[in-house]
Amino acid sequence: MIRLLLPVFLVAVFVRWSGPASGAERDPLSMLPPDALIVAEWRGLSPDGGIVRTVSAAAGAPVLREMMGMEADEIAAAGRLMERVLRHPGAMSFHAEGDMPGLILVVNAGNEAEQILEAIIGLRSGGKHEDAPKAMGGIDWHFFQSDDGSPRFAAHQGRFVFATSEKHAQAAAQTLTNAAAPNLASDVGLKAAAAAAPKTESAWRMSTWVNVGGLIALAGEAAGSEGSPFPAAVGVNGLQWGYLRIDGTPHGDRIYARLQAEKLEGALRGMLAQKPVTDASVECIPADAYYAYTFTFNLRGLFDDVMSTVEAIDEDAHQQATDGLTLVGQFLGFGVTDLLDCFGDNWTMYDSPAHGGLLFTGHVLVAEVKDAAALQGILARMVQISGAAVGAFTSSIRIAEREYTADGRSVHYVAVSGLPIPIAPAWTVVGDRCVFALFPQTAAAAARQADPALRKGSLKDVAEYQRLRPLLPKEATGLWYVNGREQLRATHGLWQLIATALANMAGGREGAMTIEQLPTYAQRQAAMRSTLGAFSCDANGWSYVAYGDSAPGMVVEGGTLTNLALLSSIFVPSLFTAREHAKEAVSMQNLRAIGVACHMYANDHEDRFPRDLNELVEFGAVTRGGLRSPRDPETNPASPSYVYISGQSLSDDPRNILAYEPARGDGRAIALYVDSHVEILSAAELEVELDRTRERMKRKVAP
Repeated sequence: MIRLLLPVFLVAVFVRWSGPASGAERDPLSMLPPDALIVAEWRGLSPDGGIVRTVSAAAGAPVLREMMGMEADEIAAAGRLMERVLRHPGAMSFHAEGDMPGLILVVNAGNEAEQILEAIIGLRSGGKHEDAPKAMGGIDWHFFQSDDGSPRFAAHQGRFVFATSEKHAQAAAQTLTNAAAPNLASDVGLKAAAAAAPKTESAWRMSTWVNVGGLIALAGEAAGSEGSPFPAAVGVNGLQWGYLRIDGTPHGDRIYARLQAEKLEGALRGMLAQKPVTDASVECIPADAYYAYTFTFNLRGLFDDVMSTVEAIDEDAHQQATDGLTLVGQFLGFGVTDLLDCFGDNWTMYDSPAHGGLLFTGHVLVAEVKDAAALQGILARMVQISGAAVGAFTSSIRIAEREYTADGRSVHYVAVSGLPIPIAPAWTVVGDRCVFALFPQTAAAAARQADPALRKGSLKDVAEYQRLRPLLPKEATGLWYVNGREQLRATHGLWQLIATALANMAGGREGAMTIEQLPTYAQRQAAMRSTLGAFSCDANGWSYVAYGDSAPGMVVEGGTLTNLALLSSIFVPSLFTAREHAKEAVSMQNLRAIGVACHMYANDHEDRFPRDLNELVEFGAVTRGGLRSPRDPETNPASPSYVYISGQSLSDDPRNILAYEPARGDGRAIALYVDSHVEILSAAELEVELDRTRERMKRKVAP
């Protein structure tokens, strides 16, 4: 059934929200068991039927049908199923107790609960549906028997329910049939997140809550890193939860996000707790900017926090980093801190029609500077070093700093002679601001906006900015603006190509949109409003809130549609594959750590790698738990899961395998190479690589 994921996700991407949906009054969260790591909830969503049918029909085109290995009727059925699920209030929770992670979903579907159940059964793939339902916890559960597990489906009193295993079905049955049982609606963290969010009277919303503290603890257990000083030094051990909600307001769609901590500490606080943005930064942005992001960030403070964190974790690593930076500074003629000390805290990025850019080429960075003369000297030195490095190899290519005057100020840029390099990085100073761009002409145009004597209006003068800014935190550490109409002007052509391609692939099937039904540019332009968002920080966390028609696009279209992406996964019969991939990822991280440890060992032992993995433990570079893979069925904690190939050193061929985990039940092996990179290989590929490694090692010792 995993092949159903693509068409279901395609349908989810084209969701539209509208008026209130039908369904029972009981809160879906009250029907889910407690102690969840991730919770997603939605209500009032209403997928656009025409778009759903168009996407489903397009996915049924022969080329995509063959790629997905599905029949057209299966794809259409998946689209109809998603349409039914989304129009009703629902919630789902992800649990990870022990070695049995699982997903539970409840949808207040009313009379359609039975229809959704029948549709699920009709979409069975990769497993045999057992005709006789199994009574469990007062609910009749349908289920599949397959190699991937036995997910359960049920329709009970107007609710469609899904659970990935019998254990999670039993937990769901308890909260479904007993309103007094402990449930997610009473979860302290979830209630705190909802209380912290702006009040809403919207008929629709979708939200996601994440138990960040629980996930960090789980990751630490999986990696065997309990007791490590890293979480405390970075500041993540105080994190409690994260929350994302998207809903509607009279000012446009709203996104609210919050990362909550008992108390922000360590490097995390240093990174998030910044000064408020200033009006001077906003005034550097032209009124017709396509987009803008202005924020405060203390680079020198971040550097100091990182170095302090490294020192708290590993004093030797801190000393090595300090020595390395000293050597780099001696070579360059300036230190990293010399460069960082040139900058202030205010940074602004934007693009506008005046820059005449193509895609990213019109973007500029306007940085606050505290020492413009020192910055100019460092930039000139960097160009000089680059030119000398290239000149040592060839005389036909030259890199040099050039300068010209625009509006009475010097504009510097880098010219590369002898190569068709399509950009000429440039910079110019305006008062306490330095403008960086990919072309000197772009830098000159942005400098006019940064100069109070030459600018003609700014973002502060835009009516939509003035309307939305009072809704946001006064002391924002960052402001994010998207000019909806200008954004549409730049992207409508691409949208039209994609929409037309979908309509053509749909082939005029019944209910699908036709090309002439696609909205025109003028229609989309008239309906579009701009978006303004703000970041803010307090002693207990970090928040983001944004308003505007393109607000969901900034998160949803950018790939963070958490609810619907998670919703897509409910139709996979089990999380076996996901569990295996998670274990695989931990094992890969273990091997990377072993590679780093081997190189650290070699640096102290005349470039020689250790004789065996136990030497790494004695050396203090890895823990005994770091030598165990969660994929290994062997339970002896003293037995390493990885096969180590001894007798190698830093001078050996970087293509040699240094250690590996043999192929397990899925036929996939993981190999660590001498150069410390890690790859996933099939069993046959591993044997070939091992033969090549042995052959190269024989040649090395041959007389």
